[in-house]
Amino acid sequence: MDETGIVLDVSGGRARVSFRRTPACERCGACSPQDDDRLVADLLSPENLRPGDRVRVEIAPGAVLKAAAWAYLLPALALVAAAALAEALGARPALQWACALGAVGLCALLLRLLDSRLAGREPRIAEVLR
Repeated sequence: MDETGIVLDVSGGRARVSFRRTPACERCGACSPQDDDRLVADLLSPENLRPGDRVRVEIAPGAVLKAAAWAYLLPALALVAAAALAEALGARPALQWACALGAVGLCALLLRLLDSRLAGREPRIAEVLR
């Protein structure tokens, strides 16, 4: 997936790039909302990049699908595993539910902390269009 954006600022080897929100953005999640129709991504910056430059940014094919797999499968597996473990240890049903929901919460926190690096979906600046 390729998108064109405008560099907002460059510092510390990173560039903040603003994009127009497209239908594909709804399923991706690699960028942060800026307002209703714009998104912002924090990307590794080539050396010659300046604020105001237009850039072409790409996300590896299949990366969005991998991110969805992590986001949906890991919590589901954690829920089932925690409930089964709690049942095997003889916990009451209420405690089994609490363990299962706690495992889902921990997965959500872990996925949030690891974010784009976990699925290898970090966008990269492929070309400076100026």
